[in-house]
Amino acid sequence: MDMSLKSLETYRRRYSQAGRVWKSRLLDEVCEMEGWTRKHAIKVLRRRVRRKSKPPRGRKPIYGPTEVQVLERLWLLMDQPCGKLMAPGLSDWTASYERHFGKLPATVREHLLQISPAQIDRLLSPFKVQHPRKVRTGGGNVHLRNQIPIRVGPWSPETPLGFLELDTVSHGGPTTAGTFLWTLTATDIASGWTLLAPAWGCSQHSVLEAFGVMLQRLPFHLRGIDTDNGNEFINYHLYAWIKAQSEPIEFTRSRPRRKNDNAHVEQKNSTHVRQQIGYDRYDHPALAVPLRRFYESYERFRNLFIPGFKLVRKERIGAKVRKIYGERMTPCERILQHPDTPPEIAKTLRELRNRHDPIQLSREVQHHKDRFFEEVRRRAGARTDRLRRAGRGPFSPPGADTRPNSTMAPVVATV
Repeated sequence: MDMSLKSLETYRRRYSQAGRVWKSRLLDEVCEMEGWTRKHAIKVLRRRVRRKSKPPRGRKPIYGPTEVQVLERLWLLMDQPCGKLMAPGLSDWTASYERHFGKLPATVREHLLQISPAQIDRLLSPFKVQHPRKVRTGGGNVHLRNQIPIRVGPWSPETPLGFLELDTVSHGGPTTAGTFLWTLTATDIASGWTLLAPAWGCSQHSVLEAFGVMLQRLPFHLRGIDTDNGNEFINYHLYAWIKAQSEPIEFTRSRPRRKNDNAHVEQKNSTHVRQQIGYDRYDHPALAVPLRRFYESYERFRNLFIPGFKLVRKERIGAKVRKIYGERMTPCERILQHPDTPPEIAKTLRELRNRHDPIQLSREVQHHKDRFFEEVRRRAGARTDRLRRAGRGPFSPPGADTRPNSTMAPVVATV
C-alpha cells in the first residue's frame, strides 16, 4: 500500500461522511491513484475510522498498587476474611504491619483506615481467585478412608466363611451425652454366626478391645470385615491391627448413609440386642460385666440351637420381588455343611454343641438376663437415693432445689 496511514484515515473519514455522489468520486480518485479495483477500495474505505482516544471519565482512582499490595498481604495474614470482617480490624493490623514490614506512606495509611468493606472486596476479587480458601471436608480420617475400598452390591451366595459385618449399638437412651455402654455386633455372612460384646464408650480403643475379645470366640478364621463409615471403625488403630496380622484380612466399608449395605448386622442389632435389652440408658461401667455374661450365653443359645433364614436369591415378577430362602438351619449347622469348613473346626463345633443342652442353656440365658436388669435397677435406685439426699429429683436439672421450703406461704386453690 503506497498511501500513507494518515492519508488513508483522511479518505476513510471523508468517505464515511460523504453522500452517494461524492462517495463515487472518492472511489474513482482512490482507484486511479492506487490502482485498486472498485470492490477492494470500498472494502478498505469502509473499515472503522480510528478515533482519538479520550481520557476515562470520572474521578481518578484513590487506591493504587501499594494499597492493593498491603491489602493482599493483610488478607492472607488475617485468614482470608470478607470485607465486612476485615475493615474493622485494619487499624490494629496496619499498625502491626508497619512494625513488621516497615513504615507506610502517610497517604497509604490514611487510605487503608478509611476504605469501605465493599471496596476491599472489589480490590481483592482478582487476588481471591488466585488464592482460594482451602476448606477441609469430611472427617479427620479422610486419607485413611480413601485407602479402605467401598464394597458395592450385595454379598455373593458363595461368600466363604470368615467375612464379618460389624456395627455398634448405642445404649444412651434418649441422649448421647456423656459416656455409656455400647454393643459391638459382628455377623458372619455365610453362616449367620453372630458375636456380641459390650464396650464402655464408643472410642477407637474400646471398640478395638471389644473386637479382640469377641474374636477369641470365633470358631473359624477371620478373612475380612465390612463396617460403616464411623470413626470407631475408620481409624488407624483398627487399620494397623489388621495390617499386623500374619494372614491377610480384607477391610471394606459401606457407602455413606446407606444402612442397607450392612443389612445382615443391622438385622442382628434388632433381634439380638434391641429386643433383648431394649432402648434404655446404661451409663455405669459396672453394668458391662453382667451384660458380657449375658451376651456370651446368648451367643451360644442362638448360634447352636436357633434356626434362621438365609436368602438365596431374588426373582422379579413384574413390579413385585419374590425372595427365595434356603433351608432353615442354625448357624452351627450352616458351618458344618459349608464345603470350606476344615475338619478340625467341624469337630470342635460338634463337641461344643454336644456339651450344651438347649433347655438348660435357655435357662442360663434368662438367668444372666435377670442378673443384668437387677443390677440396672440397683444402680438406678442408688442414683435416685443420692439425688433425693441432695434435694433433687431424678429428672431435676443440676442446681435445682426441690426441697420443701417451710418459709413459703401455702398455696390455696380458689374455685
